[in-house]
Amino acid sequence: MESKQNDGSADPLERAYRRFWVERALYAVIILLLVLSHFVSVEEVPDTSSRGPAATGEGARNSVAAYAVVAEGRTLVALPTEAAARSALDTLKASYASNMPGLLEEPTTKESVAVQRRMVPAALVARTPADAAAILSGSQGGAGLHKVAEGENGWGIAKQAGITVEELAALNPGHNLDRLQVGEVLRTRKDAVLLTVVTKEKRKRQVVVPAPVQTRPSPRMYKGKQLVLQPGRPGLKEVTYVRVCENGIPVRTEQEQTVLLRRPRARVVVIGTLPRPRRSASR
Repeated sequence: MESKQNDGSADPLERAYRRFWVERALYAVIILLLVLSHFVSVEEVPDTSSRGPAATGEGARNSVAAYAVVAEGRTLVALPTEAAARSALDTLKASYASNMPGLLEEPTTKESVAVQRRMVPAALVARTPADAAAILSGSQGGAGLHKVAEGENGWGIAKQAGITVEELAALNPGHNLDRLQVGEVLRTRKDAVLLTVVTKEKRKRQVVVPAPVQTRPSPRMYKGKQLVLQPGRPGLKEVTYVRVCENGIPVRTEQEQTVLLRRPRARVVVIGTLPRPRRSASR
């Protein structure tokens, strides 16, 4: 009887050990299968998240691998090599900085820009960095972009694009629609492709300081008479300021320093206060 009880008490313990190791083996097999399935999916399933609509169907057959200039997640243009893509960005920035001798820092882009290797439609691949820079600046036109011509105004451009003047102004902050310059590129759609190059340059200009006028009353002179006792001379000051431009269009100025080059000299004028004698009535 005792031997049977001992055997019976040993069986549950043995079964527990066996179940413990079987469960651990099953867990290990499941984890191994998950790891293998992950590697298989990475190798066999191509990544189309960054290729856009052109990577499927008919578009996929017309896509090529290239180095794309990507802004805010959108492919703007592409070139065969990474060096050419970066050269396109440098060419674009240099086009706005070339006539700024007082450039304070390297031009930047308002949008978040990156160069990425991805599948793109063959039509987006530019031949040279210069061609790509022209596309990025909008100077070659494009969907949702309008290059201002001679005699055009904001109202006419908005009407042509089928939007209101208020909508056009919201799409182009920093642009004065009442004083458009020939060659400005305006967005007429929210999805328009255009990079905004920001430049900062230090400038100096001389400003004339008007001469103050001092008046001195004279009881020896009749009212209405004036005598210039000392001619005035305007002063001159030099103002140093930072001009911030977006795609070559000034958007704001920040004054830094003012130096007085020449003090103004007051103009002194003597004004008569003596009442004029009354004329006697004619007989």
